[in-house]
Amino acid sequence: MSWKTWEFWRFRAIELAVAIVIMIGVIYFTNLVTKQYRASIPPNAWFAVAEVFIPDHAEGEDPQIIYDRSVRQDFSGMWVVEIQRQEPGALFSPACVGSGVTEYRIDTVLPDRRVPLSWFLGKDCKLKAGSYRMRATWTIQLPDWPEKKTTYTSDIFKVLPASN
Repeated sequence: MSWKTWEFWRFRAIELAVAIVIMIGVIYFTNLVTKQYRASIPPNAWFAVAEVFIPDHAEGEDPQIIYDRSVRQDFSGMWVVEIQRQEPGALFSPACVGSGVTEYRIDTVLPDRRVPLSWFLGKDCKLKAGSYRMRATWTIQLPDWPEKKTTYTSDIFKVLPASN
């Protein structure tokens, strides 16, 4: 009697089907766990802002600001910087907005952690006398990772009337 009977092949087909179902389940749950793990990683694993300090300055000046940040892993990112004017009642309104896309690299450093405000904004901004703050948001984009965002809000700084 042949050992390759109909019953033999039926059991092999069932075993194959069960193996395929198990393989699909393992792939699905591995992918699910990977997505949850990647979503749990904070943005400061790639990029951390320690400080953005904008000194008080006169109208028309482009002050040197302190921009202390660490790039911990190369990534592509988008940034939006908004200078907000302080209004009565502790409210803020937009005064100037800049944005851009940058390739962040761990080997790129800022000399002495200082940059002109116009560089940080990506444009020149003519602020009138008053009190302001800066709010910046960086969006971190890596292939096969969820988008990560980090935001920094500066202390209030003053723009003083220009002295003639």
